[in-house]
Amino acid sequence: MRGLDLNRRQLLRRLGLGGLALGGTWLGVGRSRASLSPLGQNQSQRQDPDPLPWPEPRRGDLRLVTISDLNGPYGSTTYRETVHRAIALLPRWRPDLVLCGGDCVAGQKLDLTRSQLDAMWAGFDRHIAAPLRAANLPLAVTMGNHDASGSLMPDGQFRFAADRAAAAAYWQQIQGSLGLDWIDRRDFPFYYSLRLRDPSGRLVYILVWDASTARIPAAIAERADRDLASPAAQGAALRLVLGHMPCYPVAPGRDTPGNYLEEGDRWVRLLHRHRVSAYLSGHHHAYFPARVGNLDLLHLGNLGDGARSLLGSDRPPVQTLTLLDLFLDRGAIERTTYDLVNWLPLDERQLPPQIRSAVRTLDRHP
Repeated sequence: MRGLDLNRRQLLRRLGLGGLALGGTWLGVGRSRASLSPLGQNQSQRQDPDPLPWPEPRRGDLRLVTISDLNGPYGSTTYRETVHRAIALLPRWRPDLVLCGGDCVAGQKLDLTRSQLDAMWAGFDRHIAAPLRAANLPLAVTMGNHDASGSLMPDGQFRFAADRAAAAAYWQQIQGSLGLDWIDRRDFPFYYSLRLRDPSGRLVYILVWDASTARIPAAIAERADRDLASPAAQGAALRLVLGHMPCYPVAPGRDTPGNYLEEGDRWVRLLHRHRVSAYLSGHHHAYFPARVGNLDLLHLGNLGDGARSLLGSDRPPVQTLTLLDLFLDRGAIERTTYDLVNWLPLDERQLPPQIRSAVRTLDRHP
């Protein structure tokens, strides 16, 4: 955003983040878990005694904050400073829902023990989930490859079965405290759906599917086809789908098979057929808002380690988070993305107009 002369130190001081301690110390709003309001109670009425030092984006009927790829090295139970600062900042935007594109922890290593896997999820809860509960912010997450990879062995068994068991145990234990208005949670946290309600009662339908590997299993594809065609989905003002792997590559080092969904064109057709407004994904650690037909493909940047540049771009990599303001009367989604290096809004005109890969050329969303 133009016209801001704050340097980074001054900006962090005004945000109240200059003295943020690592190791899970929470300096935000103190609320008990029991006070978590159900999803759909509009958060715009919350008191914010310390406003942001830049103009807040125009608020939609509903506001989402999207984050992704928070993890560090294998087995990590702590998070980098950028993650702590971002989590501390989220309540200032008063979102109605926080969506996470996966890779909350740093699994997908076969020699990690169950106790180590449980310790990682305990670290996630201490540093990420508990602060969001305390701030009364509902949270929905898709499983990433480092959370609960769906990779299969030749005999059809999960290669990282221990990771999936640990993830399921953690998320099923806390599911009642997430503040979500569930539609179907039979296979939570791997596949589920929920609704978000604005103050006038209009609905947004959100489907979260298991895109922790490049291959969407046939059973998941058939189920998603049915669920997106359902009255709950088609009666909503907007439909969103969240998964870890993107349909197409956008970052170097992630443009090889296995790092994006196989048959990406098939999934785009599926989402188009059901009038999905946006597919949100992570994994590539590089922010890029693409548009294919009437579908937004929002590639979320990362908060944790390993930010990447975009294919064909010499712009330095940077961690980001993105606000989505939903305007339901006109079916519009307005994005505001923050560069977490200097903590300022990102001018999307600085991103390349197109991303070219061997799979597809993606146009930047205008």
